[in-house]
Amino acid sequence: MEQDTDDSICKTKHTKHGNPPVVEICNPYLNESSVNIVIPKNGYRSSSLKIFPSAQQHACPYCDYTTKYPSYLPTHIRVHTGDKPFSCSLCEFKTTRSSNLVIHIRTHTNDKPFTCPHCEYRTTTSSHIADHIRTHTGEKPISCPHCTYKTTRSSNLVRHIRVHTGDKPFSCPHCTYRATRSYHLTRHIRTHLVLMDLAG
Repeated sequence: MEQDTDDSICKTKHTKHGNPPVVEICNPYLNESSVNIVIPKNGYRSSSLKIFPSAQQHACPYCDYTTKYPSYLPTHIRVHTGDKPFSCSLCEFKTTRSSNLVIHIRTHTNDKPFTCPHCEYRTTTSSHIADHIRTHTGEKPISCPHCTYKTTRSSNLVRHIRVHTGDKPFSCPHCTYRATRSYHLTRHIRTHLVLMDLAG
């Protein structure tokens, strides 16, 4: 027979036949249980806990975002609230994710833990090293759904797709000019600065 121990944080279900108890942690944003933690028979050592996503989808109160991992929801909600709880002790940088802070701190320490197996290139992030290695292998895994264009980076594809959609997200504050790329806008704005200097 199962017996529930209930408080504002969790429920512990004591199972029969000597099976380890299951703790259901309640999501701070929801009233329903959100993740199961199976406590092993050797005790309550946190390093031994096994966390499984629940079948329930946890929804953002601001948009249509849902996730089965309850720990992802607070991080996502910061996109809406603007909360940046992780701050650099060496400068004014703040971020929504602890992993972003780890990467940022490497700009101060010059730590580059990711190395290329083909050359001496080193970088601060795993995504950068993956992009770099493709310059050696020639692999272009990211392809355009509208044409035969392929690239090594998703950011390149975002820029390329604007050729098909006609989207020009970068607008000039001085006139009606719009551009598909930020550096095109920067180059355009210089023409205004030159004219302003001449009008001086």
